[in-house]
Amino acid sequence: MKRTQIKILVLGHGKRPRKAVADLLARAGYAVTTEAAPDGKLSGRIVVLAGETPPVRAPGRPTARGKVMNLQQLREHVRQTQGAVARRASVSQPQLSRVEGRRDHLVSTVRKYVRALGGDVQVVAEIGPERIVLRDV
Repeated sequence: MKRTQIKILVLGHGKRPRKAVADLLARAGYAVTTEAAPDGKLSGRIVVLAGETPPVRAPGRPTARGKVMNLQQLREHVRQTQGAVARRASVSQPQLSRVEGRRDHLVSTVRKYVRALGGDVQVVAEIGPERIVLRDV
């Protein structure tokens, strides 16, 4: 899919209106930049990148199904260090760091990680409007 750019011209004096709109779009998960005018000053234009990849939600932003976070963001959310979680999960800190950096995990690894944070994991299958909690997974 071709990446598209949407340019928005924000009318108003100073940086405040442009910053407010840019912040709102960024909180919605869009990649936002501002354009420089030919004279080097910031123009009123905001460039919103969309298309190739869907907007990425900010860490912890609520969705219809709850907050969205990766493992590192989850650990930071509960204010734990890698070292403390690694000790409770019976792995080394470098191993835990590698787990946090992965994009694909075994359910058993995620369960061990989350239990070290004091939580538990449920695997839910969403088929159409139906939500089914899977057991023995």
